[in-house]
Amino acid sequence: MREAVGEIDCQALIELYRLVKEYFDEDPATALTTIALYKFEGLGRVYISKLLNVPERRVRRVVELLSKLGEEEYEALMRVLHGIKIDRKTVGRYEVTVFYPFNTRLVECVAEKVVYFRDLLVINLGDFKRLFMIGVKIGQLIFPLVPDEISRSFVESLEPGTSPNSIVIVWSSPHSLVDEASVLVSLSNLCTGFCVKTW
Repeated sequence: MREAVGEIDCQALIELYRLVKEYFDEDPATALTTIALYKFEGLGRVYISKLLNVPERRVRRVVELLSKLGEEEYEALMRVLHGIKIDRKTVGRYEVTVFYPFNTRLVECVAEKVVYFRDLLVINLGDFKRLFMIGVKIGQLIFPLVPDEISRSFVESLEPGTSPNSIVIVWSSPHSLVDEASVLVSLSNLCTGFCVKTW
């Protein structure tokens, strides 16, 4: 895993989304995934195309546009992408993705507006069936608004190894790397629509 470079806050996520929307002629989640695979995993365009199940020309377009970014924009984009860490786990038949380290106020905002965040994520995923639960960990891992009898086994399995200031997504069916990038897009949307307005 890449080393984190500091907590990610709403301003960083909003800037990430702005850069992708402004400079890349592509779905934000697909563009983010392509950039991360190309820059951090060192994968080629053909492999990325097959992995993401998108046409190679779309991948080539993102790579070309990335090379044309100004130095300031490029560094801002890389700083945020490099700072976000992702752990993938399994609990029973469920796949789990843990995103961290976020600013405490952002994690608190997700907990407070979990229904709103879930709606944003479902819209960005385009499929409500893929998402099972959303959790957050500040002091302890919780799944807001989820009955204890449902969340207990997940808390027991995930609590010890989950970093503070994490956002936890439990998937109910197989998901893709683009789906994980959709979580970041949805967090940016949540920040813009609610979080920063309350700070």
